[in-house]
Amino acid sequence: MSEAARRLESTHFCMRIDLESSITPQDAVVRLGLASQPFASLWGRTKKVFSNVPDFLESVSFLDFGIHLRPLITLDEWEVKASGIINVMSMSEKPVILFLDEVPIFIHNLYSSAGKDNRDAGIAEVARFLRWLREMSQTYQGKVTFVLTGSIGLAPILQRFGLRHQLGNFYPFDLPPWDTKTCLDCLAALAHHEGVIFDAGASEKMMQLLGEGIPHYVQRFFDVVLAECQSKGQSGITIEDVENAYEGKMLGAITELDLANYYERLARVLGEEETPFAIELLTETAVKGKLSQKALESIRQLSGYEKYGSPEIQNKILGILEHDGYLKRSKTNWVFYSNLLRDWWKRRFGSGYVSLIKRAAK
Repeated sequence: MSEAARRLESTHFCMRIDLESSITPQDAVVRLGLASQPFASLWGRTKKVFSNVPDFLESVSFLDFGIHLRPLITLDEWEVKASGIINVMSMSEKPVILFLDEVPIFIHNLYSSAGKDNRDAGIAEVARFLRWLREMSQTYQGKVTFVLTGSIGLAPILQRFGLRHQLGNFYPFDLPPWDTKTCLDCLAALAHHEGVIFDAGASEKMMQLLGEGIPHYVQRFFDVVLAECQSKGQSGITIEDVENAYEGKMLGAITELDLANYYERLARVLGEEETPFAIELLTETAVKGKLSQKALESIRQLSGYEKYGSPEIQNKILGILEHDGYLKRSKTNWVFYSNLLRDWWKRRFGSGYVSLIKRAAK
C-alpha cells in the first residue's frame, strides 16, 4: 500500500485507514475523517461534516480531535457522516484512493460486538456497513476508489455470515509470492548492500527451507542470517549458517508473533465450532507432511468428528484454508503452502500427535 501510494501521489490523494482496532461503525467513521488531515484542502471541509463539533476542538491536537470526536457520532447517524466525508473527498482536485486496511478483522469485530447471544444483530450491522460501502463505491466511481486489504481473507468471513454477495462489485487482486529468481535476486542485493557474500548454495538453501517466496519472510530470514554472521565476525554466509539460523531463530521467538497469528485468526474466519477441526487438519498435515484422502475418509470414524466426515463440509473448510494461505493441493494430497509455517506448526502442536488413520483404526 505504501509503495502504491508513493507511485500515485502525483496524480491521486492516497489515504490509508487502519481498521484493525475499530469495533463499531463510529470508530471507522472517525478514522475515515482523520485520514484527510494531511491534505489541507480536504481537512477543512471534512471537519465541517461533523456539524456538532464544539468550537474548542478547533484548537486541540490532531490526536485529541479524534478522541473527542468519537462520542459525538451516534449509531443512527454514522452513515450520514461517513457519506458526507466521501462526498467531500469526491470534490477534491485529485481522485482519492482509500486503502481500507484490515477490513476482515473490522468485520469480525463489528459482528462480535453484538455479543454471543445476539449474533443476528451482529450480522445485520455487518450487512449495513457493507451496503454503505458498496453504495459509496458505485456512487463515486472514478472519483473515490476503495481498496480493501487485510491479513486474513474477506471472502471466507462474508461467506460464513451469508453476505458474500454484498461486495459483488469489488474484484479480488491476486498478490502471489515472489518466484525463486526474484527471491534469489533480492537476497543477492541485500547481501551486496551489507557487504557479505553467500557461499555456493547458501541462498538456494534459504529458499528451500522457506518453501515459498513470501517477501516478508525472505527479508526476515536474511536479517536473521546476517545477525548470526555479524555476531561471529564473518563476512561469508554458509549453508550451515542458514540451517542454524532457521532452526534456532526462524522457528523461534523471531517469527513467533507472525506465525502464531495464523493459529489465532482461524476462529475469526471459521468460527469457534469449526476451528478445532481445522487445527486437527493442519496438525495432521504438519506431522505427516501431507493430508491424504485416506486420512480425510477416516474422520467419519472418529468420535466427536462424525459430521466432518462429510465431503461437503471438508471441502468448505479446506477451501478456506487454501484461500487464506495455509494449505495447497499437491496431486491427490494437501500440503502446507509455506514450509516455515509447516515446521513451526509441527514444533508447536505436533508433540505426541497420533495420526487420524491410526486413531480411526483403534
